[in-house]
Amino acid sequence: MFDNLLIGSYIPGNSVLYKLDPRSKLWASGVLIILTFSVRPGLGLWLLILGITGTAGLARVRVRYYLSSIKALWPIFAFTLVANGLSLPGQPIFILAGVTLSWDGVITGVLLSLRLVLAVVLTSVFTFTTSPISLTDGLERLFKPLTKFGFPGHEVALMMTIALRFIPTIMEEGDRLVKAMQARGGDLGRGGVIKRAKNFIPLLIPLFISAFRRADELAMAMEVRCYRGGQGRTRFREMSFQTGDFVVVGISSLLLLVVLGLHTFG
Repeated sequence: MFDNLLIGSYIPGNSVLYKLDPRSKLWASGVLIILTFSVRPGLGLWLLILGITGTAGLARVRVRYYLSSIKALWPIFAFTLVANGLSLPGQPIFILAGVTLSWDGVITGVLLSLRLVLAVVLTSVFTFTTSPISLTDGLERLFKPLTKFGFPGHEVALMMTIALRFIPTIMEEGDRLVKAMQARGGDLGRGGVIKRAKNFIPLLIPLFISAFRRADELAMAMEVRCYRGGQGRTRFREMSFQTGDFVVVGISSLLLLVVLGLHTFG
């Protein structure tokens, strides 16, 4: 179940995306995700698919890593497809016990699932090519203007980074628990949907306990090292925008303006 889940993981490399400033990658990723869920079906969506595929290729990360991230979320994609097919009206594919599965709903579900896949790929590209330290520094710099109004930018950036990086750790712990239960004769895939859900209860309890224990150990380690937030903190490497960062921000901003213009005047 949890095998090979790489969402939130950092994969060392030396492609052009690794050299970009995390702030420019944050901005471009946010813009592309907005476009993913706002662009209309047709030529714009196909161009977006081509652009995201090209971006994933620039990262020079193995394709199986992206497939693993997508495969791990297949229940969400399947639920999206079925829910839209059963809830939206349209030409019926079949009617069973008063429940109608419509063509319009299925098509809508396929498009929405495709957008979710694109969002997962974009998120994976960003996390694969951005180290935890760079991600924290980039978020902190973006939140810096808000600190004048009392917003704890450094703390929020650190919290978001830790939460993102905890995903693969928790999934790895869950995979170990599943294997331990199977070694003791447990079969999580036996029975119907309700039976399978009940089978996972003994798995979720130790998983939550392990997550809370890791969080407590991390907090204690930070306190022992005299962590006091971002006040007075220095950095070994100072971030600065290069030519590639300006190009990335410029192109993504232009795409956002074009799509907003098409939606407003189209």
